[in-house]
Amino acid sequence: MLSSGREPAPPPPVAMTASCHLALVLLLLLPASSRARDTISPGQPLLGNDTLVSSGAGVFALGFFTPPGSNGTYLGIWYAKVLPRTVVWVANRAAPVPGAHTAGATFSVSRACELAVADPNSTVIWSASSSPLPSGGACTAARIQDDGNLVVTDARGTVAWQGFDHPTDTLLPGMRVGVDRAAGKNLTLTAWASPSDPSPSAVTAGMETRGDPEVFIWNGPARVWRSGPWDGLQFTGVPDTVTYKGFTFRFVNTPREVTYSFQVPNTSILTRLTLNGTAVSGGLLQRWTWSAATSSWTLYWYAPRDQCDAVSACGPNGVCDTGNFPVCSCLHGFTPKSPAAWALRDGRDGCVRSTPLDCANGTDGFVVLPHAKVPDATGAVVDYDASLEQCKRKCLSNCSCTAYARANVTGDAGHRGCVIWTGGLDDIRVFPGFGQDLYVRLAAKDLDVGRIQPYSREGFTERNDHGDELELPLYDYETIAAATEGFSTSNKLGEGGFGPVYKGKLEDGQEIAVKTLSRSSIQGLDEFRNEVMLIAKLQHRNLVRLIGCSISGQEKILIYEYMPNKSLDYFLFDVFSFGVIVLEIITGIRNRGVYSYSGHLNLLAHAWSLLAEGKSLDLVDETLKGSFDSDEVLKCLKVGLLCVQENPDDRPLMSQVLLMLASADIASLPTPKQPGFAARSVATEDSTLSKPDSGIVSSMTITLVEGR
Repeated sequence: MLSSGREPAPPPPVAMTASCHLALVLLLLLPASSRARDTISPGQPLLGNDTLVSSGAGVFALGFFTPPGSNGTYLGIWYAKVLPRTVVWVANRAAPVPGAHTAGATFSVSRACELAVADPNSTVIWSASSSPLPSGGACTAARIQDDGNLVVTDARGTVAWQGFDHPTDTLLPGMRVGVDRAAGKNLTLTAWASPSDPSPSAVTAGMETRGDPEVFIWNGPARVWRSGPWDGLQFTGVPDTVTYKGFTFRFVNTPREVTYSFQVPNTSILTRLTLNGTAVSGGLLQRWTWSAATSSWTLYWYAPRDQCDAVSACGPNGVCDTGNFPVCSCLHGFTPKSPAAWALRDGRDGCVRSTPLDCANGTDGFVVLPHAKVPDATGAVVDYDASLEQCKRKCLSNCSCTAYARANVTGDAGHRGCVIWTGGLDDIRVFPGFGQDLYVRLAAKDLDVGRIQPYSREGFTERNDHGDELELPLYDYETIAAATEGFSTSNKLGEGGFGPVYKGKLEDGQEIAVKTLSRSSIQGLDEFRNEVMLIAKLQHRNLVRLIGCSISGQEKILIYEYMPNKSLDYFLFDVFSFGVIVLEIITGIRNRGVYSYSGHLNLLAHAWSLLAEGKSLDLVDETLKGSFDSDEVLKCLKVGLLCVQENPDDRPLMSQVLLMLASADIASLPTPKQPGFAARSVATEDSTLSKPDSGIVSSMTITLVEGR
């Protein structure tokens, strides 16, 4: 019998049961991240078009990719939900699979814990293996985790190999950079050759473990940037690290490892530290954070960031300061090695001593360089048990010693260890308000030049209105540095726009509050003197008393009496000043002045009067007309007037002010009474706002009155 040439008709479809329908619907409703696998196992490789997505939040993906402009395929890890694709790790960066996004490429793991990337011909072009597992068992999986780590494990979850031990150009939270001596690993970052070529460039970043460990960026053998040693809180060359919010930093220095890492407790924040650069452009470390609002990466920090970040910008014994022009100067007691080159603004040859040290006669001493990034510590000696005084004696007993500094600014002041330098002091810079004290050894002759004697009563003098001479003691910098334990972070009381404030104790036991003025100020010495004498004349029960000052080079310091909590008058509140500022911002008018057209003597009375008459919007600065929200202005006006109520109990706390400003309900705000401009007893009015008991005071220890 001849066939008709047709295939037999397929059997009629079987009707789906209700349970099948339900299963299909549930499958379709599952998010992609929950359906995507995060693991490969022996015999089940990842194919070229497949992708692994980390379980949990599905933050990271692993798969094959081709960079724009490239003709090679790479196995990499990237952020699964970020576009454009941001790659953070590459396996075969030096050996791409030929061809753009080759579907025939595979990634596999063996029971012997070996990882392999193969081309379409099954030729292995990249592989990685680990030491045998302690249990002698077999590896069962390679998994991409939600922190971006690729791990190879056995059936018990024991990690045999992990990508975090083999960083490429990016440091993720939990990754380490440094040296793991126990595992025999040098954990370094290596920049891509170009945006289209992940192959290793000549630019690397890693830990120099000789001396006092610090991070370097190298361009081949040349040093591009130096972090400075870790001081217990941060690297001294990155002094603003302590201001970072939402980050925790970890530095480990043990016989087993010397590493640096960071964490972000809020895992929803995406952040990375990436090394970029080429042999031509040099190296650049950049810390990025992802902004969901703008769907883009925000540059959080980078280095090198200025000319003083260049290694040895001012040469041995030179100091780089971006607040000066030219930026290079010599340490006190040193002169330019090549005056002609320095005259041309080239300080790379550095400086030499004006007077040789006199170790034999024991007459040498030290001068303090504050706010410093300490010198290159590659050849330095570290004693983690010595006190600062012991360190000083050790330095004086060693004729080769040229400087010393604290090794750790945290912990017990007497046992923070010290670092001792011998030979030239290279790659020093200073920062405005940050950094460490560097104690530089000098000959006695150079110590006497321009030196202010410790606690000199010969300070600023002037006569007051009664003809009496006012005398303000002048302290030397070393005395104040010792009183504040080297301007220790543990003694820091706070910081304002003009500089940080530290608690200290003089040798006679007097407690002081030390305010270091910003180095960026353009105020001259005569102006500073006039300001100091003016403050010294002001004596008021609500003002802290100025007891002295210190001038050392560009450092200008005010020394106040230290006042513990609640030493200021109970009825004095900063919220009043805040209210005045709010009203001045709205109106564009200063509080002082006579409002003759309204019959009021100040802005507070004028504002309250217009509010009572329902004419609040007449207060708004003319330059803002047509560009503001009326309800927001009215809310701010009411809050400002509440802050300046005559009865302090009617004034809100700052925490209440924040709630008021954040609230959209203007009607819920209390109606302000007349502000504090009419004379009446504060005891005759009922309080409008509930307030905690007066025993609860601010944690601020000192209040300084300054111009704004």
